[in-house]
Amino acid sequence: MAEKSFPLENTVYNAEDAALWFATRASGVYANDELAVKAAGGMYVAVEIGMAWLAYKRFAGVAYANTEETTLKIGEANRSYPRIDRVVVRYDKALNNVALAVVTGTANQNPMPPEIARNENTYEISLAQVYVGAGVTEITTDSITDERANESVCGWMTDGVKRLIVRGVDYWTDED
Repeated sequence: MAEKSFPLENTVYNAEDAALWFATRASGVYANDELAVKAAGGMYVAVEIGMAWLAYKRFAGVAYANTEETTLKIGEANRSYPRIDRVVVRYDKALNNVALAVVTGTANQNPMPPEIARNENTYEISLAQVYVGAGVTEITTDSITDERANESVCGWMTDGVKRLIVRGVDYWTDED
């Protein structure tokens, strides 16, 4: 069916319909105090509580909520070279879920952060970069770079009714 409407009496809706209902939202976290990443001792980081929206294709998206602080393990450091990892919220269509994950970078003399997935089967928003120095055994606050405000990899979830981006031009309004 090419046309859809919501909500209508005596109509059954599925997950695809619900994803369409909220499709005007832009990907990102809901507020600047949500899903922050911090050092958690040793080779661990913790992601604070919060919510996010991942708009993985034109007429669909998924909500994510982390209702308890969650600890993630950062892989062992390379002995010779540093690397940059990313902490992401990942939608995985094949697994039918949305979850936190660590995307491990490549150890290199001049490391670059790993790319994030952006397609309708796997879609990620990056919460933070984690610099893993050569031979380190502990992640510190200084090694974490918050990426939540960076709209190219995360950004703030906004309602498309108030925000319109056409051909890369952002037409933002605070009008109701």
